[in-house]
Amino acid sequence: MATLDSWLNQAVRHLSKESADTVRCEIQEHYEAARLDALNSGIEPQQADSVAVQALGDPCVANRQYRKVLLTSSEAKVLRQSNAESRMICSNKWLKWTLLSAPGTLLLLSVIFLAMHQIVLARALILFGVLMATFFVPPFFPIYSTVRGRVYRVIKWTVLIGGVLMLFGKDGWNWAWLNSCCLYPVFYMEWKRMLIRRKLPVKQWPRQLYL
Repeated sequence: MATLDSWLNQAVRHLSKESADTVRCEIQEHYEAARLDALNSGIEPQQADSVAVQALGDPCVANRQYRKVLLTSSEAKVLRQSNAESRMICSNKWLKWTLLSAPGTLLLLSVIFLAMHQIVLARALILFGVLMATFFVPPFFPIYSTVRGRVYRVIKWTVLIGGVLMLFGKDGWNWAWLNSCCLYPVFYMEWKRMLIRRKLPVKQWPRQLYL
């Protein structure tokens, strides 16, 4: 069994606990079947263990295949954090109304600064107001289908990229390092959510995977 445990430890590396448990149960069944076949063929019990483990294949190759279809530990962490953030926002009325009112407040301030002929500041406030509305308001909309989710994500990334170009204008390339640092968490989270959407059936998607 030690050789089987070693094989399993390599095969389930970087998988979430639920995914690792699923793999262990499936591999245990394959192992027992291969070991029984070996014993029925007249092989000694100790050798049968080795034959059964060899029949499982390369654990590193199996691990790469499992990570393509099962949730990894980092993806499960992203999912837990997103669920926790969603519950916190929905359960806290003050936070909810703060997020909903912030874009409107910024847009109102932009109008005030525009009337004061502070064009640059007004444009920046409009931009941040639109970005906040794009990210904070849609979670309260009825986006519960894959089609609506795709439409929202197209709008979200169009607004985000267009906002960055509008804010920096021709000097955008000079500030590329700053944009990369600021937008990396957003791209990382979206990439993880994309991977999770490919692995989980739509019926198991939590609310935030549609966004």
